[in-house]
Amino acid sequence: MKTKLEIARNWLPRYTGTSIDKFGDYILLTNFHNYVERFAEQFGCEVKGEGTSNDYLPKEVPALPSFKLHKFVSNKLVEYQLEYRTGVIYTSNRRVWEWDNEFKQYLAKLSAIGIDMETATIFIVGHANEISRGALLLVSDMPLIPEGIKTEELDIKVNDKYLDLHLKLGVDAMTEIEEKGEAIRHFRY
Repeated sequence: MKTKLEIARNWLPRYTGTSIDKFGDYILLTNFHNYVERFAEQFGCEVKGEGTSNDYLPKEVPALPSFKLHKFVSNKLVEYQLEYRTGVIYTSNRRVWEWDNEFKQYLAKLSAIGIDMETATIFIVGHANEISRGALLLVSDMPLIPEGIKTEELDIKVNDKYLDLHLKLGVDAMTEIEEKGEAIRHFRY
């Protein structure tokens, strides 16, 4: 095996339990299983599980979406007349950081507008392997204020109110990209 494609074709079946001919053009990655279940119900497909690594590029390389995907998702949000924001998202697997004032000051210094645990991995792995990537994040909690910490009750409310719309926005954006046939090019110096 000499290429990344050959290697991926070899290990994807082992890691996912899915033969390579069963993979489609798109893969839905999420940290919330109910999104995957809802997607599978809507499109009549089987749910398969997959992991990723964070060891692809130096930490100085910013984790960014593909601009065209970002544009399509942003346009979809405008079309639905929904508020959205773009900005620096800090990635960490650290839990219960909300009471660490030094860490919160560091986040402010970075001008971070949110914290996420998965998106940077998707963006970096996609960049390293020239795979188009994007994200539609739903801000479901605001842990810097006590009433904004996500409880089980808040999680249920957010899911009931936004899960279907959130999934629809993502599917609509990807469908529009497919229909318009927009190629996403990857550049390197």
